[in-house]
Amino acid sequence: MFSVQQFCSFSINESLFGIDIKDVKEIKYDYMMTEIPHSPPSINGIVNVRGQIYIILNMRLLLNFENKKNKNSLLILLKPHLNVDPFGIEIDNHTGVLKVNNNDIEYHTQDELSQTDINKIEIVKGVCRLPNKLMTILDSHKLLDAIKW
Repeated sequence: MFSVQQFCSFSINESLFGIDIKDVKEIKYDYMMTEIPHSPPSINGIVNVRGQIYIILNMRLLLNFENKKNKNSLLILLKPHLNVDPFGIEIDNHTGVLKVNNNDIEYHTQDELSQTDINKIEIVKGVCRLPNKLMTILDSHKLLDAIKW
């Protein structure tokens, strides 16, 4: 019997990424972000959603892409982890929920990733082979740890 996982998939700079659907609280298409003065560049700002304040991470910088603004970007708000402030990620496009067979996922250890992509080492869980492209699986529990304070 095959084990299946579901991922909230999204694109940044035309690359496909996924986060375990169990870690996703909601997706926001309409929001107003407030910048935080003197914050690290990998923090875009904060968003107030129904009285809850979320720190919003700049995934372009965390994934070593060019830091350009996308007018149509949206947020994926993540379920809070134990002893961690609520946070979300700003993405280019939500591509849906993908069901993936565990046999199609290759999990990585830190030794297998390039030392030049130090941020990716911390947040990449593995890669999933899909019929027409690869999806990089991110570890939502390590996203805040990747911020360089």
